[in-house]
Amino acid sequence: MAKKITLFVFTVILGASLVSLALAEGATLTAVKVAAGPTLDGTGTDAAWGEATALAVPVSGGKIGDVDVTLKAVYDDNNIYMLLKWADSTMSIDKNLWEYDGSAWSKSGNEDRFGIIWDLGVTGFAEQGCMVTCHADGMRTNADGEFADEWHWKAARSNPMSYSDDKYIDNTYEEGDVEAGHHGDGGDSTYKDNKNEAGDGPAYTWAGTPSALPGVPAELASHFLLDSEKAEITAPAAGDKVPGYLLRNPGGSRADVKSYGVWANGTWTVEVQRALDTGANATKDGAKVDQVFTPGGTYHFGLAVMDDTGSNHSVAARPIALNLSAGAPAELPVSGAVAFPLAAVAIAGGLVAVGAGLVLRRKRG
Repeated sequence: MAKKITLFVFTVILGASLVSLALAEGATLTAVKVAAGPTLDGTGTDAAWGEATALAVPVSGGKIGDVDVTLKAVYDDNNIYMLLKWADSTMSIDKNLWEYDGSAWSKSGNEDRFGIIWDLGVTGFAEQGCMVTCHADGMRTNADGEFADEWHWKAARSNPMSYSDDKYIDNTYEEGDVEAGHHGDGGDSTYKDNKNEAGDGPAYTWAGTPSALPGVPAELASHFLLDSEKAEITAPAAGDKVPGYLLRNPGGSRADVKSYGVWANGTWTVEVQRALDTGANATKDGAKVDQVFTPGGTYHFGLAVMDDTGSNHSVAARPIALNLSAGAPAELPVSGAVAFPLAAVAIAGGLVAVGAGLVLRRKRG
């Protein structure tokens, strides 16, 4: 009888250990190779996305609360593509919007965003994700020569120009500056501040009717001001509203990450594209600060979503592993956050069943 109980308990413990191991591991997103990448139009309906398996990643702890971000990834001969979808009850695209009350300007508002941070050799990142770079006084890596590649999509400042902001993180620390460890890759960003010399109002408004940007619905044109269409403000009227930023095409390595997103029916859908290898575009102290993607490789990243804020993030608790499938899609592709734990549960259940069967057989014998 003691042998029967010992065998059964061992089986249950082994099964439970497998479940615990599965739940402790981060999820895996598999990128399959496609003949042609998707068009970045914010719909997520291209045939290429039908080749990919979706991965639901829960994020929590920020203003938006607990939501799932649904991810897909594919690649072709030249580029990696990612699709992100998440629920957001409001579309926030008016960061630092200026408004004139007849005597003075005031500004308000922020923007929806997401951030993807790629591990470039940061100690502990594969286990803790981007949380290893979080400090009470700013975000940075923990040693000289440690870098992380950052893709920062911004609904007000980068999305209208069809880009994400390509940045990197190092271990720079300056007391009182929480952004000291964040740096833009070389080149111009998609935006610059629209403010006068005193900083108490905007410097520019539209020279004429706001242009509809490519892919941006005409009814949203008045939310964005192109640098090429600006005119100095001379006689503002009460109720005037002016965007807080002048938008432009980015340059250099800052322009490596193309993106476009659409908000509809309470959901953001954003498509992202970047070259598998940006070459010598972005380096710091001789080190490359853009992730290089190679078929068959696995790359860890952290994910955060922001709702009308720049700091109150909802974050994925574990790092996510992106695997570039070296060949044709597997017959049973990894389905991500749910598949591996369920597989472990199934194995555990099978072992428990085997243990129980052995006990019953011995009892009957």
